[in-house]
Amino acid sequence: FVSRHIRHAREAIHNLLDTGRHDFLKKALQSAIPKGIQAELPYQTRLPHGTPSIAFNVKTDKIEIAQMLRDQVLSGELNLNMKQALAQDPHARSEIHVDQSEFLDSYDRSLQRLSKLTQHQEEKLKELKQLDNQDLHLTAPAGAGKTFLAVKYVLEKLQANPEGRVLYVSPCISLGLYFLRWLARWQAAETVESTRDAMKTLMRRVIMLQKPYEEFVFLSTQGDQIVQTSTAPVSLNEKFFLAVFDEGHEVFSHCRNISEHVSSESTQIGRASCRERV
Repeated sequence: FVSRHIRHAREAIHNLLDTGRHDFLKKALQSAIPKGIQAELPYQTRLPHGTPSIAFNVKTDKIEIAQMLRDQVLSGELNLNMKQALAQDPHARSEIHVDQSEFLDSYDRSLQRLSKLTQHQEEKLKELKQLDNQDLHLTAPAGAGKTFLAVKYVLEKLQANPEGRVLYVSPCISLGLYFLRWLARWQAAETVESTRDAMKTLMRRVIMLQKPYEEFVFLSTQGDQIVQTSTAPVSLNEKFFLAVFDEGHEVFSHCRNISEHVSSESTQIGRASCRERV
């Protein structure tokens, strides 16, 4: 085809930032993110695969607010908020797409200082392990470190059961991917595996179940991407030694058939069989 209007994305981004749009983009982001987070001016960069992009640094000293931002990104709410903010400018003709993978990489790196459990978390982990093969309910305020404690508990369970599998139940697959990334990062830190190899191993052993909680989701990798390979109806033929419920209040309130079939004697998750639930 013939066109007189092709230009490289890098040039478009450079022109956008070079025409005094820094402040406008910063204000748009500031209005889109949770209160308590300070956005800095945008700058030009590239994603790992080479795509030109615009990046922002944001700052907060409260982990619960950082988690709110994470949830905004994973749910797509930040994308929507940015589009609405940009629409307020009649001269704006740009669309913003938030790269979830790059955000999670940055988010994970920012939380590396939390890769070791606090003394209080270590004490709670010891209590959890003393209640082996019992149903557990882990609850605490936002930012208290429930995710880190759960990741450590599940990782130790996986290491102690080299052939067993874990069922991870959450409202959306994004939460499961986030949980998997932390499992892989910590497993790699404790073994000779790379994070990528650890992720491949874990995807064979951690099965997802998301809303509407009717089909298991199986994952694999294609290059640097995690992809869904297949699904299968929930069945007793699938055996798990542990089931993890993330955002359990939402899971059980949305799907009564799960809560109605959870039996302390048969320890079934709907029609799926497991020994222990967290």
